[in-house]
Amino acid sequence: MRMSPNERSTIARKAQECNLSMSEYLRRCALGRMVSSRSNQEALKELRRQGGLIKHLASTDRQNAHEYRDALNLLQETILRFDRC
Repeated sequence: MRMSPNERSTIARKAQECNLSMSEYLRRCALGRMVSSRSNQEALKELRRQGGLIKHLASTDRQNAHEYRDALNLLQETILRFDRC
């Protein structure tokens, strides 16, 4: 594939951010598959960790379980939106 040096460096940088080879990055982009950056992956990991903590609180604090469930639902919606990116 022909490309300018600028295009090549931009694609290489984006592939590296996603922890993918250039070939895999371009393949995923061309086929409409999911491509996520390291920062997105780290954010998802943290959201899932927070969800686990909220779930633990919900199981131990029955008096406020409804509020914890609402928080878990919002967190789950956010994770699903992230996964679609």
